Amino acid sequence: MELWLKEKEMIDLSEKFRGYQVVCRKGHCWLTREGDSRDLIMSAGEESLINSHSIIATALSDVQLTLVCESNI
Repeated sequence: MELWLKEKEMIDLSEKFRGYQVVCRKGHCWLTREGDSRDLIMSAGEESLINSHSIIATALSDVQLTLVCESNI
């Protein structure tokens, strides 16, 4: 699944995406994970596993994200 966010746009990657890999294809994205005080800034080429109930992704610039089901990796 491809997601395109404009700068400052946010999306809640709810529990239905738990176990998916988030891949940053373009731009920069800030990930805030529920229950984890360590935020993550992703740049193009980086990826992270969605392993909490909720992750909020905030675009720090126009960003393209790909969500990949772990079983398809």
